[in-house]
Amino acid sequence: SAYEAYDLNILQKGKDIVVVNPDRQLAIAKQHALLMAENGYTKPIMRTDIKVLGRQALGAFYVGTDQMFAGKYISEHDKKIANKLAYVMAGGDL
Repeated sequence: SAYEAYDLNILQKGKDIVVVNPDRQLAIAKQHALLMAENGYTKPIMRTDIKVLGRQALGAFYVGTDQMFAGKYISEHDKKIANKLAYVMAGGDL
């Protein structure tokens, strides 16, 4: 849950907010974004010290998800999510 993310230090108290009401999430997010912009938020410097697996690993992941789907071990949605995770883990199509 979002509140467990605070305990795991994924979210930071005082910096991140949790909005449980789905009818308010977009409005609160917009307010928060505008507040950040008014306070001079700038995009962080892109890190270059993170190692990623690259195109070869991305291909291997895609082959694996195709085989799992063809063997009916995973659904089409599972394959879609796994491919998105693979893309992140591989660092994109490098």
